[in-house]
Amino acid sequence: MPLRDYQNELLTNAVTRYDGGRGLCKPFVVMATGLGKGEVIAHLPIYFELGEGWLKGKKMLVFVHRDTLLKDLAERIAFYNPGLKVGIDQGENVADLDCDVVCASVQTIGTNYYNRSKPDAPPMLDLGFMFADELPDTPEGFSNKRLERWNPDDFAIVVVDEAHHAAAETYRNVLRYFRVYKPEPEYNSNRLLMAFSATPSRADNLGLDGIFDEILRNKAGDLDILFGIKSGYLCNIEPEQVYTDVSLDDVSTRAGDFATKQLEKAVNTPSRNRLVVNDYLTCGSGLPGLAFTVDVQHSEDLAAAFIEGGVRAAAVSYRTPKAEQKRIIEAYKNFEIQVLVSSSLLLEGFDAPHSTVIMWCRPTKSRTVLVQGIGRGLRPYPKPEDVARFKASGITPPYIKKNCIFRDYVDTCKRHSLVGVNSLFGLPPKMRLDKPVLETVEEVQQLTLAKPGMKLDGLLSMQDLRSMATKIDLFTVPEIPAEVKKSSSYSWMRTGPGVYSLSLAQSPSGPDALMIQENALGQFDVFSSRNGVRQALKFMDTQVPADQRGLVRLTAAWRGGEATDKQIREYARLYPERRKQFNSPEDFIAAVRKQFSKGDVSRLIGARRAARR
Repeated sequence: MPLRDYQNELLTNAVTRYDGGRGLCKPFVVMATGLGKGEVIAHLPIYFELGEGWLKGKKMLVFVHRDTLLKDLAERIAFYNPGLKVGIDQGENVADLDCDVVCASVQTIGTNYYNRSKPDAPPMLDLGFMFADELPDTPEGFSNKRLERWNPDDFAIVVVDEAHHAAAETYRNVLRYFRVYKPEPEYNSNRLLMAFSATPSRADNLGLDGIFDEILRNKAGDLDILFGIKSGYLCNIEPEQVYTDVSLDDVSTRAGDFATKQLEKAVNTPSRNRLVVNDYLTCGSGLPGLAFTVDVQHSEDLAAAFIEGGVRAAAVSYRTPKAEQKRIIEAYKNFEIQVLVSSSLLLEGFDAPHSTVIMWCRPTKSRTVLVQGIGRGLRPYPKPEDVARFKASGITPPYIKKNCIFRDYVDTCKRHSLVGVNSLFGLPPKMRLDKPVLETVEEVQQLTLAKPGMKLDGLLSMQDLRSMATKIDLFTVPEIPAEVKKSSSYSWMRTGPGVYSLSLAQSPSGPDALMIQENALGQFDVFSSRNGVRQALKFMDTQVPADQRGLVRLTAAWRGGEATDKQIREYARLYPERRKQFNSPEDFIAAVRKQFSKGDVSRLIGARRAARR
């Protein structure tokens, strides 16, 4: 199957930016689940011409943390690169030393066996007959014979899948060994380290910016969920919040999310489980569904509740024997099981595109965990490419998935801040949506663009927002954010989450605006500061042209003067909905000059220009 346009563009950008090690060499790629990062990884040897030219004799390492991901990636890479030898290094599977591409389990090659304290740990597989006499140096205090078989200098490309885990110790062990961990003195800046993830943030706040250089983007921007929905490669989401009478106020927090045992005790109740089953029977009975739970016990109890309710269901977990796991998953994929219940086993690396109803039964504070769960239902069924093939052949698919139905079971919570589907798309957390996500986001953007003074926090419905948009005071001056006042002497405005803009006068010698934007690594684009908005603002202040500093300074005397005719004309052009409130131009001009100073109108004009950009 040929690559999609955005996949081809991403790979081309990676090659261009890398340029034989002279450019970006530690890129982080954010791709929403279902957009085909496996296809991109499988084509890396082709685009980088592994085994040819300057990479002749070099190898590629791909390491992941899920067995299911490992086998799938190895098969894809072998399929698209028949001239390369692909091996799996995981458990009892030992990749040959002459492999061109090694797909490895991070648990196998990243676990530290130096002074290992667990007396019941399984013995290492004896591979002494395969080891070279001399092995490369390893990080002090680290030893792993499976990893030490490989010479780091033989590898030109290191790929990390599900890279939001990359700050974990097992991952760092591998990155150090292959000299691609930036904090280490033996760091090799010419070796390509490429990371892929749908969820580049971590609940434990361990930074990824200390490992990777920057986000690698396409011209269209990030390949996120909204991009996938708009382009037709992902399903639209029909979200619904279903409220329960369970309280989470007594549940503690561990490592950035709820303490598992306490949370399971709170939510794994017969009444809440029956609520989930009845809701499924009401909204999605007969449709393929995935229910995500807190832990194994919760999975087993909820599956039992589904079966009691007449639904063909089964639970799978790491406790389920491998053969039984495979049988249950195959039965689900063949429509023999209606609902599959799991806690964490299916969150990553599980591919069942026909999954239509996602039942989120595990409250979370982690955006990463929630995105993983929703991602299981985003893939279209059939694939867009297959739909075209079916139509050409006159074949009717056995099942056509329209949208992803996302059911979020919301418990009472005063102490904690929960992450829900709304927060993923910048929508008010408690707002009930009456349209699919894409249409809702577009409507909210249009309303807030037209009425920039609206406060969205606390809104409970889209109707509340629509009503507010008609009642809002049309003469609200955008406030200068507190963090700007502390850090900058200029009139920066916050124009979105993590986005700050400074409008400049049009000049042939310089830009008409400056902007900084926080990216998925927690850095700020423009100059990639690790130190947040304070340093970003201070740096960008130095980029203001000298001849304009007096104009944009917060304390500039001109800001207190009367709005000019030119300002009012531009204000009238940018805010037609405000101009229409008056019966005559004279009334409009008089009202503007009475209500606003020259600086106020300047900020209003800058806010609308920034929003349109």
